[in-house]
Amino acid sequence: DQAVQLYQKVLDADEANASALHLFGVLHHQLGDDARAIAMIGMALALRPSMPMAHANLAEAYRCSGQPERAVGCCRLALKLWPDCPEALCNLGMALQARGRREEAVEQFRRALKIRPDFAPFHNNLGIVVGELGQLDEALEHFRRAVELDPAFAPALNNLGQMVLDRGQPAQALPHFQEAARLQPDVPAVHHNLGKALEALARWVDARAAYLEALRLDPDLAPAHARLGVTLQREGQLGDALPWLKQAVELDPENAS
Repeated sequence: DQAVQLYQKVLDADEANASALHLFGVLHHQLGDDARAIAMIGMALALRPSMPMAHANLAEAYRCSGQPERAVGCCRLALKLWPDCPEALCNLGMALQARGRREEAVEQFRRALKIRPDFAPFHNNLGIVVGELGQLDEALEHFRRAVELDPAFAPALNNLGQMVLDRGQPAQALPHFQEAARLQPDVPAVHHNLGKALEALARWVDARAAYLEALRLDPDLAPAHARLGVTLQREGQLGDALPWLKQAVELDPENAS
């Protein structure tokens, strides 16, 4: 809130301040208003086209607004101005990933890591893509490295927990999910994953509490409805389980499981 006020003061005094427009646009992206972010960063670039970080940040706003092809173009412009810009390389990787071009995305993430090897988000992003390509051991290595570099980086904690859980180690996954939920209490997927680890440890009541928290944040999260029903079923509460399972099917009728 303080940042909003300060940027606005700058722009009230100088409406053509390209740096302020750029960074105010970034702030709007961080606040979830990507349309406003795109407008403001675009205005900044019209005033000063040779700002590589502005092109890179505009790319991320486009990607998050569902326009990955525009994001790719923005990153290409940023890299023409600064060929070794790690943020532009990483954002290009994410945009390519969103387009289903995973091998190309991996190449960009690896380039970014060569320039900045100790940046946790780059390891996390590379871990996601190599995991999607089936390279699970390397994905696990990158998630572990991301958490080593930044123990408070919740997305990496969540991804590390998920990978450990998928390997049949719920007790080892649980503390990663617990810490991720502490750091990002408003992310429904984190509570859902916490519930899965607790469920795998047969801690039915604790698992239900986690699933209910996920549903308080996102009432239409079909997997949480399903798992909540399963925990009730496991304890023989079939009548209580049925409405949750029915709701899951209504929300995601194409889900066979």
